[in-house]
Amino acid sequence: MKAIFEKNNYNLLTCIQLEGNLSTENTEEIDEALAGNFESVSSSSKYTATFRSVKSEREQNRNFTTDKLLDYNLAFRMKKLNASVSQLKKSSFGPDTNINDMLNNLTPAVRESILEVYSGIRVLSLAERSQYKAKLKTW
Repeated sequence: MKAIFEKNNYNLLTCIQLEGNLSTENTEEIDEALAGNFESVSSSSKYTATFRSVKSEREQNRNFTTDKLLDYNLAFRMKKLNASVSQLKKSSFGPDTNINDMLNNLTPAVRESILEVYSGIRVLSLAERSQYKAKLKTW
């Protein structure tokens, strides 16, 4: 059982009042009572109708796939890749600061290979695209 934090003092919960006037010192019963209370107050049945409606709308899975070749769906060109990589800062935000340096130091041949892979994925049909991605995962 976890200690309860109160004003920089850690105190173990050794007794809890259950329904009515019943109380217990059994740690398993205390755990069950706390978990049951948490479950009842955090249940989705406690949500307002407005919140449930907004929550449901935002949790819908959107389908952004397309077979149209729009400007942003066209193959990424080496000139664009080099221009993008040249604008990278020396480090990136977050725990892994090596990614930008690695991209800056890729040889032209490796950059070309990366473009071929991603350009190949872009021009495939949706069915072919999922098969191609599955193959990449097995490599």
